[in-house]
Amino acid sequence: RARAEIVAALRGDQREIALPLIALPPAIDTTNLAGLGITGPIGTGISSFKASQGYRITNIRAGARQMHGRLIPPGDTFSFNDSLGVVDASNGFVQGSAIVDNRTQKEWGGGLCQVSTTVFRAAFWGGLPIDERHEHAFRIGWYEELGEPPGLDAAIFTGVSDMRFTNDTGGWLLVQSAVDLERQQLTITLYGSPTSRAVAMEHRVIARIAAPSKAVYITDPELPRSRYKRTDWARPGLKVEVRRTVRAADGSERVDTFPTEFQPWPNIYVRGGR
Repeated sequence: RARAEIVAALRGDQREIALPLIALPPAIDTTNLAGLGITGPIGTGISSFKASQGYRITNIRAGARQMHGRLIPPGDTFSFNDSLGVVDASNGFVQGSAIVDNRTQKEWGGGLCQVSTTVFRAAFWGGLPIDERHEHAFRIGWYEELGEPPGLDAAIFTGVSDMRFTNDTGGWLLVQSAVDLERQQLTITLYGSPTSRAVAMEHRVIARIAAPSKAVYITDPELPRSRYKRTDWARPGLKVEVRRTVRAADGSERVDTFPTEFQPWPNIYVRGGR
């Protein structure tokens, strides 16, 4: 019917038509969550984006929206990148600073690792098997702002690095996100059938690495020769290990180790070459 009305309008002088609509109920609502076994929280991740720039907050909010309401069937592997979708303006993302090829530069979705890190923490504390996780090239203060130890971050880059975990709870999982602009915190909670798992974390520093004393200079052929700026500041490196013990209701245990090596970072200067 809609097609016929559009064709008729195009052939005539009519400029407005009333299209017929079919109301489709949402896949999940408060009436069917219990039917899927979603009755309580499984794991929660929290992170701070205190004093973030505007582009970063925009991308965090857009990324959190993409996660919100995701359903994960029993036995399925959740892919952060697949759930994120295309990172461009059509999904509310903007360009901002991101770490690419060991330097900070402009990219679509700068700041999205705040979301992947928070999802990782929710899966971590839910005792879910982590199938893929990558650390950042160097330490980022936001991910330790609330007192978290270094090594609880998860870097992503669409098409290259993902963050994935498996739903081994035997029931459905629901992803819920909340962006608190006043407290400048992001919360990701996984809801499902409570598993009675107990999750414990141990953390140890393996090595501390001094910051490089020698600066790095990069020539950008797209900038005029008169341009000269510092894009990165030197910082020390750190090698750490996070150890997670997941104890099931029957007393059995699973131990996972998450090694992290933050590179020492030099002062980086970009000079124009045009």
